Amino acid sequence: MELLDAALDEGRLDPREHDTRVRAAQAAKRPGELAKLVADLPDRPGVWEWTDHLRIRATDRQRATTWLGDGLAAGVLTAEEHERRLAKIAAAVTYESLRKQLDGVPGPPGTVRERLFVTATDRERLTARLARALADDRIGADDHAELRDAVAAAKRYGDLDRASAALDESAGQDPRAEVIRRLDAAYADGQIGAADHERRTSAAKVAGRNADLRALLDGLTEPAKGATPEWIVGRAKSTLAKHLLTDAERKQTARALERALHEGRLDLDEYDERVRDAYAAQEAAQLRPLLVDVVAPAGAPERPDKAARRSAPGRLLGVLAVAGALVAGTLGVVAWRSGDPAPAPGTPAARTDVKVAWAAPLDRPTGIQAVGNWVTGSALIRARTDQVTAYDLADGRVRWTFPVPGRNELCTMSRETEDGIGLIGFGPDDSGVKCTTIAALDLGTGQLLWQRSRKVYEGGSAAQGAVSDEVGIAAGTAIVKEPAGFVAVGLRDNKEKWRTAVRGESCTAYSVTASGTDVALLSACEDKSARLSMVDPASGRVRFGTDLRLHDDDHLVAVVENKKTTIVLSTTPLVVRTSDDGSRTRDAVISFDGQGRRRATVPLSQDDLDVAPHQLPAPFGWSDSFIARPPRAFAVFGDTLIAPVMLAGGTGEDRLAAFSLADGRRLWQVELGAPVATATADGERFVVATTDARIRAFSAADGRALGDTRIDAPEDSVYGPYELWPAGDRYAISHVEGSAGPPPALVLG
Repeated sequence: MELLDAALDEGRLDPREHDTRVRAAQAAKRPGELAKLVADLPDRPGVWEWTDHLRIRATDRQRATTWLGDGLAAGVLTAEEHERRLAKIAAAVTYESLRKQLDGVPGPPGTVRERLFVTATDRERLTARLARALADDRIGADDHAELRDAVAAAKRYGDLDRASAALDESAGQDPRAEVIRRLDAAYADGQIGAADHERRTSAAKVAGRNADLRALLDGLTEPAKGATPEWIVGRAKSTLAKHLLTDAERKQTARALERALHEGRLDLDEYDERVRDAYAAQEAAQLRPLLVDVVAPAGAPERPDKAARRSAPGRLLGVLAVAGALVAGTLGVVAWRSGDPAPAPGTPAARTDVKVAWAAPLDRPTGIQAVGNWVTGSALIRARTDQVTAYDLADGRVRWTFPVPGRNELCTMSRETEDGIGLIGFGPDDSGVKCTTIAALDLGTGQLLWQRSRKVYEGGSAAQGAVSDEVGIAAGTAIVKEPAGFVAVGLRDNKEKWRTAVRGESCTAYSVTASGTDVALLSACEDKSARLSMVDPASGRVRFGTDLRLHDDDHLVAVVENKKTTIVLSTTPLVVRTSDDGSRTRDAVISFDGQGRRRATVPLSQDDLDVAPHQLPAPFGWSDSFIARPPRAFAVFGDTLIAPVMLAGGTGEDRLAAFSLADGRRLWQVELGAPVATATADGERFVVATTDARIRAFSAADGRALGDTRIDAPEDSVYGPYELWPAGDRYAISHVEGSAGPPPALVLG
């Protein structure tokens, strides 16, 4: 009866239909009869999602009428079409029929730009750009005529954007001249030989697309001050392999080796051998083994003496083990400047204020939502279902925008980025978005480096088809989940490196988690058993494996939120959130050692508190948080797990607690005075933003208060689900909903 009454209040049922159903419910004798009476109604009050089979809320019917009026005013609907659609909306019963009448009109939730009708103004703007490109000799007469016809015929923005992208990708005389100049300089510097120079220059003269020109500069990009020895030893091999050496860089390496000889770090035979190898090297990667034990990376302490150098690898492994244990990137991340000294216990935390430095314009169309974010270099990269946008952190300027091609929606993203590249997935919204295409996105330019098709899971558990953690990046390798297993390809070139199949006829691939040099592959079976394998990213070799049980709520959460509930929270050490099959605990975080053996279990529901009940996917949690790259509200410091907690019977996560990943003990707990809005780790501190507009830092070791910052900004600037990162002395924020209320992106500072 409550559902029927709620439907009457929301205008989904008129009084007559409500009375009819109430009488039928009172006369019902079997549960099936009751279920039919509410089959087209939501299972709880307050549901706003536009689910096809549900009856329409009165508010949404009125909004649909308004959006049609906007379409008429913008000229994308004729008066006759407007009147016809108004009549259809008045008669519509379910959201499926309502959506059909809003086709091509901005406003409805989930509407993507590609499906919207083109306005006359935007068509005229692109036509004018084509005319300027023809006059500037960027395109020829034939290309101009072809693109002009495509623009004139474009009915939807997907067609118009493809014509715009084709224009943007046309190579003009100035870009060709610049590439030839750079090729001449590379030849003079010894980066390329005469034959390679001739081949590349000839190709540049006839290149028709900017992508062809960029390919001709492969290996010639370089750091601002050149590939110095200090730069070389501080970079990963995958980065160095992309840089061809100049003669000057070879000489710099030889001088660094000569200094090492004079300082006693090398003997004469070692010096002679390394100098010969340096002058023969073609790529910067070939110089790294010659320098790594005698030159310190830029900004690092000087190398020790020769004896100490020989024992350095053991100490380095220890440092890497500690550094790799930190997991950051959580819902509403806020970071503290790690260079600041930590106050002594008992010292009052200094109070500072931050204000809005810049805010991006509201998203259009109304109702569009963000699905994930990255921050890399000096840019905040915000992904919506229809496009990816890079904002300059300094002033909010849009650096580039990548429109998702065709009639697709962006549906998955890699957790990490590497070498200025992120992975995205997109596909058609066909009764649930399916990520049928995986692509590598250059985060400096917004251009695709490559894309590949993949099969998607059909049938069975919805959890195995949920869109989070479908791809990962580690050590120059892109790892992609497929139904029957996993495939790994080169991050820059899409060349296949290895494949691995899941074991068991009733089992499928479930998720990918990659970070640094670790890759965790999780497969799942129909009986809810699972197998987690830690593999080497370069070869796919299995380092170890362990058996798990899928979280009990996986299927329900996947249906409601399109997310997975069994989550690898950290790869080093290995920490997993799932249902614990070793005890009566239903929901837990489990830690493992380096051989896959279980170490400790931290129940998320304890006698006196609940651990992060509002931060992890749950059957009736936030359904509007980032689905393509869900942030995590946990931090792992070595053998310590820190998370927001809520007292048993409470309503808000107004405390922090730390737990041992060695034995599951609670190590410390602090009160915050207000519920947690966002939280993350930074260095040796755990930083929390609370709903009273404060950002506080605590020692990860013992929970001491280390700092306090107040957000001095209008109340509608920062609220709702959002993700936030440090940016020097500023904080960058991306909201899920940016078309009404808070801005889609902003910076506090």
